[in-house]
Amino acid sequence: RISVETGRMEEARQSCPSSLSSRSALLPPDHPDLAESLAAMGLFHLRSGRLDKAQALLEAAMKVYEKAPASDFRTRDSALMAMAELSAFRGDLASAEEAFNKVRSNSDSPYATVKALIREAGCEMRGGQARKAAGALNEALSLHAQLPLADKLDRELILFGLGESNAAQGRLEEAEAFLTRAYEAAEDRHSAGVLDMISALRSL
Repeated sequence: RISVETGRMEEARQSCPSSLSSRSALLPPDHPDLAESLAAMGLFHLRSGRLDKAQALLEAAMKVYEKAPASDFRTRDSALMAMAELSAFRGDLASAEEAFNKVRSNSDSPYATVKALIREAGCEMRGGQARKAAGALNEALSLHAQLPLADKLDRELILFGLGESNAAQGRLEEAEAFLTRAYEAAEDRHSAGVLDMISALRSL
């Protein structure tokens, strides 16, 4: 799951099927760990553009979680966010928003909330809701600033997203300012010349 969520798709291409195969052989069909592998495989298919396969796996995972109320809610919420992304890909933004609201209300970790807001904003951008995306990202940026151990990559993603969402609204000066900050954040996290900065600079 982490490989998919962080964009390491070649790694996920091997680890997701391996995890699902191993757990399918060792665990009963209603075990929450199996649901986690189903959700990871579903997210992999979703990010690869295979929506029907993704939907079948994610729905199977959610059915397991519904029967296992004591399961880890973080892994359950990960599956729910994947379902939200699937809804957004299919154009059902209302269902996606409802799912993300549920995830955020379940969250007991501000760090997890930041990541959920970033994913929600991505869905809103794909659905042409740039203003809503900017609202989610501004909330994420404010929360991120209060967290001493916050992921620096999250800050880059937030600033980059704010650049894109402001540009989509025709707010070009604000977009330029956010993309400049994204460039600086990437430089601080890495060093000059990495792909993160090249991408941000190209958009700027």
